[in-house]
Amino acid sequence: MKRLLPALFLSAACGAGLVDHGGIDLQTVGRLQCTLPQQDCGGPACVSTDRDVNNCGACGFVCATPQHATSKCEASNCGFTCNPGFFQCPSQGCCPAGALAAGGDTTCAVVAGKVECWGSNGSGQLGLDPAVAPFKDRPIEVPGVGTASSVAVGLGHACAILAGTGGVVCWGANLSLQLGAAGSGPVTVPGISRAQLLALGDRHSCAVTDSGISCWGANELGQLGQGSSSTTPRAPGAVTGLAGASSISAGSAFTCAVTAGELNCWGDGSLGQFGDGAAYASSTPVHIGVSAPAIVATGAAHACSIGSGFLCWGSDTFGQVGDGNQSSEPSKFSGPGVQSPATVAAGREHTCAVSLTGAVFCWGSNVSGQLGIGLPIAIETKPAAVSGLAGSVQRLALGATHSCAQTSDGTVYCWGNNGSGQAGAPVGGTVPAPGPID
Repeated sequence: MKRLLPALFLSAACGAGLVDHGGIDLQTVGRLQCTLPQQDCGGPACVSTDRDVNNCGACGFVCATPQHATSKCEASNCGFTCNPGFFQCPSQGCCPAGALAAGGDTTCAVVAGKVECWGSNGSGQLGLDPAVAPFKDRPIEVPGVGTASSVAVGLGHACAILAGTGGVVCWGANLSLQLGAAGSGPVTVPGISRAQLLALGDRHSCAVTDSGISCWGANELGQLGQGSSSTTPRAPGAVTGLAGASSISAGSAFTCAVTAGELNCWGDGSLGQFGDGAAYASSTPVHIGVSAPAIVATGAAHACSIGSGFLCWGSDTFGQVGDGNQSSEPSKFSGPGVQSPATVAAGREHTCAVSLTGAVFCWGSNVSGQLGIGLPIAIETKPAAVSGLAGSVQRLALGATHSCAQTSDGTVYCWGNNGSGQAGAPVGGTVPAPGPID
């Protein structure tokens, strides 16, 4: 304001006819005639101090730019907007996601301990009343969760591990007791502490703790692995014969886990989910004959494992096994052609893997553009490169018909079905190629 007051004074004086002896208007000598909110800040033109980030509210007042953000000046006040693919920090500034998960038509991330979700809220999986907010196309904090370290998403529900205690809270659909207790959430799952990993199916949930694996919810096909099947949903109980797991994943109605260097699966095997080409269900873990498994990922009715080799098996109706074929018959182990990937994730009927160089390849159903290959084809039976991701991919999360990835700079990209905003873009249609979430 120190430069503003003389300018106003001269303006009034000129209006009163103040001129020098040579007949020259004094305001035009070495200064600009500016109209508020513009000011003469010493440059070649007047500056709008109500929206100039380098002169916000006053000449020379520069708006700070937080990391992962773009500064802005509105109504003479400094602010910022998080760059696409980043999240508003709970305190201040912008943060990258610390964990990423997708399931059904919903996506979630852990941001500085807070769980933020977007997409479908049809069953309350965003933690809101579905009647009030059936979907959200931008991340919102799930209320009542507490400080989380990780998150997982099923068909219509989600769960998070709490930092410190390792307790588990769940929210969303609960007709099959998949939240672990009555309520719509966030519900504290009874009897679970020191949890390390989560896996959520369509209507069941599992947690790996330091004492073993516990599962709860629907069990009509033995997907809880507790030695029997029942149409009556069950509270948390131990999986028979398994002491723990280093990797776990749940499909629609089956579950797989890597335990002590061996892979076991249980539940629905009607489409070859046990890898032997046969169709049957098992309420106890079935040993899967893969060599030195380290990571397992499951789709609706197919599974993939990374170990001494990379193998996929199960339903191949949409080419999700990736062996170049498309069959309605159960498919045995096949190498999908991505050599020694770093990680793998499975959607309902599509699969994606990250190579050791950080590139992403996807295959299977592409009816909603979930493969991210930018081609109008419904099915791709072999791994196809995903383009448009700036940087190597560190995290991968697949929902039913959409996909998300986080690159090394922290940016979260999504693509595929966006009918509920699950790809992080304005609701509607599909996102055919990866783009940073809004």
